[in-house]
Amino acid sequence: MSQGVRENLADLAQKMADLYKALVANATRFDGLREHTRESIAAFQRLLERQDDKINRLERERIKSESEMTARISALEARLEALSEQALHAAAQEAARTIMAERIEVPAKIAHKKKGKKNK
Repeated sequence: MSQGVRENLADLAQKMADLYKALVANATRFDGLREHTRESIAAFQRLLERQDDKINRLERERIKSESEMTARISALEARLEALSEQALHAAAQEAARTIMAERIEVPAKIAHKKKGKKNK
C-alpha cells in the first residue's frame, strides 16, 4: 500500500474514533438528560400530590368552619327570637299592668269625687 492510502486510512480511523467518542458522549449526555427529566417529572408529580392533599385539607377545613358558623348563626337566631319573645311578653305584661292600674284607679277616683261632693 502506498503511503497516501495509509495516511488516508489512518485519518479515516482517527475520524471514526473521534466520531465514536462524540457518539458515546452524546449518548451519555442524552441518558443524563433523560434521567434528569424523569426525576423532574417525578418531583413535579409529588409536588402536585402534596398540593392536592393541601387543597383537600383546606376544603375540609372550610366546610367544617362553614358548618360551625351556620350552627352558630342558627343558635344566635334562636336566642334572638327567644329574647324578642321575652321582650314582647314583658311589654305585654307592662301594658296589662298599666291598663289594669288605670282601670282600678279611674273608678276609685270617680268614687272619691262622688264622696267628696256628698260631704259638701
